[in-house]
Parts: sequence; C-alpha cells; structure tokens
Amino acid sequence: MSAALSKRLLWDTARYGFAPQQVAAYETELHHRVMGTVDAGEGVRAFLEHGDPEWVADISSDWKDLPWN
Repeated sequence: MSAALSKRLLWDTARYGFAPQQVAAYETELHHRVMGTVDAGEGVRAFLEHGDPEWVADISSDWKDLPWN
C-alpha cells in the first residue's frame, strides 16, 4: 500500500503540478495513513529477520480516497 500511495502521489504531482509544500503535506498525510497498520509492523519484522514480508493490505479493497481528490 505504501508503495502504491507513493507512486500515485508522484504521478499526480506531475499531472496536477502540486507545489513542494503541497507534496510535503500530502506525503505526511499518507504516511500517517499507513503507519501503525499491520503491514507497517510486518515490514519491520521482515527487515529485522531478513525475511520476506507477508502483506495483508489489498489495494483493490483497502484503497481509500486521496486527500487531493
């Protein structure tokens, strides 16, 4: 989910011409959206154990509206 949100912000920044301050605000909002989720903990666990993460979020069912839409 984190990668998908980052990519979307990148593409929409180019598409809509967001100012740097807008990008920073949107990035912070999206960061708060994913931190504290099961997948955030899973990413840390996998990194520390040098293993593959087992993500549970599903983009097709867990995606929420973006702050700029």
